[in-house]
Order: sequence, then structure tokens, then C-alpha cells
Amino acid sequence: MGRQAADAGVDLLVFPELSLTGYFLKDLVAETAIPLHGGVMDELRGLSRDLDVVVGAVVEDPDHRYFNSSLYFSGGELVHLHRKVYLPTYGMFDEQRYFAPGNRFRSFKTGFGRAGMLVCEDICISRVPTS
Repeated sequence: MGRQAADAGVDLLVFPELSLTGYFLKDLVAETAIPLHGGVMDELRGLSRDLDVVVGAVVEDPDHRYFNSSLYFSGGELVHLHRKVYLPTYGMFDEQRYFAPGNRFRSFKTGFGRAGMLVCEDICISRVPTS
């Protein structure tokens, strides 16, 4: 798909939250997690040689915590990793049971200028009571 997008003149290809695994993983989080170093990350870096790519995945830290993450690749390198900060725990969502929360929002340089990434609930930064 990356080759097809690059051939079509796409500069930035963005996939949704947890696009590499699907969303409702529950007890499969550890099985589907990608370590920060290794073969899968090498493959993902390779996809970004001709265009910038953003993917969603479960990322495993060296201390074996799992994060719902968005990864920005460019020029064959991982440029930025955002760990979802606000994990929903209402209705059908129970992310805090399976994921560790990220702890910050950062901007980073891209070929398009400075950028930042948010994952789903991260956009709902302020929750103001209505009454």
C-alpha cells in the first residue's frame, strides 16, 4: 500500500488508532505489542523511505508496559512516538485495564513544518462540568 501511495504522489499516509492490530484487543495486548527495537520496527521504518507514514499500534516499552500509540515515520526513521494520554474507561471502553497512559504532548519537526499527534480521547483534554 505504501508503494502504491508513493506512486500516486502521496506525501503523508495516515492510518487510524491501533491500525496495525484492530481496537478491541483485550487480553491480546501483550501478544500484539511491538517492541521499540526489532524486526517489526525495521519494517515500519522501511515503509517511510518514499513518503511519511503514521500508524497506530500497541507499543511495548522495555519495562513491559503497553501503550496505545501513534508512530510517525519519515525518511526511513521513527521521528515521533505519541503514547495516548487519556484512556477511556466508560461504556464499552476499558483501556486503563490494558494500557499504561502516556504522560505528555509534544510537537516535532516534519517536512511539512512542526506537527503534533493526538489519539482519540486526547482531543478531549479539558473536561469541564456542565453544572
